[in-house]
Amino acid sequence: MFIATTNDSHSTLYLLECRMHLSNAMTLRITTGSDGQRTTLRLSGRIRSTDIENVREVMKGKAERIVLDLEDVTLVDLDVVRFLALSEAGVSNS
Repeated sequence: MFIATTNDSHSTLYLLECRMHLSNAMTLRITTGSDGQRTTLRLSGRIRSTDIENVREVMKGKAERIVLDLEDVTLVDLDVVRFLALSEAGVSNS
């Protein structure tokens, strides 16, 4: 499930919840902020290959310059590493 909420600081919070088992929920949290020239996407939690399309969706329509803050990311899989490398290189990896 992909949920978008807003707050008073002109940023948007996206929560993506993936359930493997009813008792074990894994969440990717994306918070966006902008200074007018660039958009910062702060990703927290675990990012899986199934999350890539949702991250792309959040990136669409943002400022020309997008900064991905991965400080609070705890785990990624190989497809996510490839996606991040291509994104950094400026290659369209649709």
